[in-house]
Amino acid sequence: MDKKDCQHVQDMILTAQFNPDKLEKSVIEKSIEMNKSYIIMCKSSIKELEKNCNPKDRLEAGVAIETIINHVNVSLLGWKSWCNLRGMNIITKKEFKEIVPKLTKLAIDWIKIDKKITNSKTKELEEELKILEKKKSNPESKNINLI
Repeated sequence: MDKKDCQHVQDMILTAQFNPDKLEKSVIEKSIEMNKSYIIMCKSSIKELEKNCNPKDRLEAGVAIETIINHVNVSLLGWKSWCNLRGMNIITKKEFKEIVPKLTKLAIDWIKIDKKITNSKTKELEEELKILEKKKSNPESKNINLI
């Protein structure tokens, strides 16, 4: 099933939330097929992430972070497509009560890490800028060897 088919099935399910008479058996079957494929993909993602959770150097850490972001992005895009005005009837109140606090904590923890690293890199850049400006304002500090 390609991306266009997936979007069509999703649109049909969302439409049926507001008009259940329009939900066809084939749409339900395709939705079940998509969900089962996604569950298999999730299991595979978890195994891959668990296997690569201890990078040995910066290169492996960079690859690990990119892999993590790619896997999480797939999940977030799915949630984004369900948690909009058209899809609000799909997620139950109980499910929202369960996921919102967990997702909020996850987001806050991530944003704190993001802020910390961004702040650190900004300070490094500011120091680099000071050094560069100092060199430009003092031509003798360029240490040019003419010999």
